[in-house]
Amino acid sequence: MYRLGRNTLRTGVIPDPPGTILYQKNFEDGSIDSGGWGHQDYLTLCGSDPCYNGGIRRGLITIETTTPDQGTKRGKFFLPTDPGASPPLSSSFRVQCECLHIRKPDTGTHSWYASAFMVPTGFTPQQDGGCNILQLNYTGIAPSLNIAITNVYSGGTTGNPSVIAWIQSGQIISFSNPTDFSGLPRGAGFAARGVFTSIPGPWYLVERDTLVRDQWYEVLLHVYNSVDFDGIFEAWIRPKGGSWTQKFSYGPSDVGFCTLPYDDTHAISTGWERSSIRANFPDTNDKFGAYNGIDTVNNNIIYHDSFARATGRPAAETSFT
Repeated sequence: MYRLGRNTLRTGVIPDPPGTILYQKNFEDGSIDSGGWGHQDYLTLCGSDPCYNGGIRRGLITIETTTPDQGTKRGKFFLPTDPGASPPLSSSFRVQCECLHIRKPDTGTHSWYASAFMVPTGFTPQQDGGCNILQLNYTGIAPSLNIAITNVYSGGTTGNPSVIAWIQSGQIISFSNPTDFSGLPRGAGFAARGVFTSIPGPWYLVERDTLVRDQWYEVLLHVYNSVDFDGIFEAWIRPKGGSWTQKFSYGPSDVGFCTLPYDDTHAISTGWERSSIRANFPDTNDKFGAYNGIDTVNNNIIYHDSFARATGRPAAETSFT
């Protein structure tokens, strides 16, 4: 049903099935945790700020009625500045607040995601991989599929932010370090490796110098969930009220890649073998929010709305209405 290969964008293919929504989040009911969702911020993990939990400083999620993507409410994800609080600021420190929904790997199935985000004036990414705003089918051994805002480019130079997608997959070597990685704009030690060297990133959703601040972007993602080197990853984006632009389309005709990491050799864990993942034994998570490096100057904010996971594109698109 799906035509994939050499990043040739879809033309004349069989229409996608209507599908159904599996779960969604749009804050219209005024709750952060409804519909099977949970969240991580300083109130849930510590009760107050500052909160240093699991080596990460936690931010705060609130609901606002100002300028949503749809409906009347949006989620505000606040990341506090940390100019050197206790414990001392370090280069490895991170700051995070995210909504998360537990799921299963669901290999051999297609997932369609809808999500809307807004990057306000003043937001600054703070780590080489950027600020992760979507982490999909997140495993206990490594992130899988990610959407991030980055401002670090070739040679470590910084510039205006862009929005990118990246994958970590294949056999795990060490925690969050599998054999296959699609690559980041910085290159060098963050360049594509493994099967992705023939289709290297960065895979841009919003190119450098084109990000419009204080504007809603709506994203559609199509993933074929796989640990058997027949994965699919496609992306479309539009400004709210605009037309869809397909940004990339990769699949088996390009190169055989997985969309999940695994650990057949028990390099770091049991329970993440491909046989276990195929059997839907472990839990994974879909997450949206903000996971950034510590900023010593800016209180960073990201806005989210209209998230959905569905079994077909038409169903996913209803999240924006």
